[in-house]
Amino acid sequence: MRAVEVTALGGPEVLRLVERPDPEPGPGQVLVRIRAACVNPADIAARVGQIPGGPVPPPFLPGWDIAGEVAAVGEHVSGLTPGDAVAGMIPWFLTRGTPGGYAELVAADADWLVPVPAGLDPVVAATVPLNGLTAHRVLEIMALPGPATMLVTGASGGVGGFTAQLAAQAGHTVIATATHDDEEWVRGLGVHTVLPRSSKLDI
Repeated sequence: MRAVEVTALGGPEVLRLVERPDPEPGPGQVLVRIRAACVNPADIAARVGQIPGGPVPPPFLPGWDIAGEVAAVGEHVSGLTPGDAVAGMIPWFLTRGTPGGYAELVAADADWLVPVPAGLDPVVAATVPLNGLTAHRVLEIMALPGPATMLVTGASGGVGGFTAQLAAQAGHTVIATATHDDEEWVRGLGVHTVLPRSSKLDI
């Protein structure tokens, strides 16, 4: 298979297109044929050697957020079959260099994948996993008892945008901050009030 490998720590110039053997799914894993991979800040941080726990020694394959289709299923996996559209995370640097999703194929832990609705563009689906699940988990932990008013700072960013959108859909009154250029886009997420990011807030 073809893959994009980090050959040394540094800027984009250290990325190389290489050939690697096709992976095989182990127990609890599925083989995903990658249709899209997001350039996550975690991948960039790892490429330049600035991640918790110290740098991952090159060469390695980055690629945290992915979308694609199931090509094969390993032992002890239920609920996923070949041909299913999926999206999810490959927490490759947490395991210090397990191959990530910048490749045509990746062996992914089934527990880190979710089905993708029919017709959803894999490029769109690949942007959801880390940011979207982080936002979802934030609201889960907050466990607000009913409709509440909440402030979401940085609502034009990945996690902030998903948090604002999910909170508004859950019936909360959302006040969001954003830069002037992003205010209209943030309003489109369903928030009730958008404040300039430069506002001095008395909370």
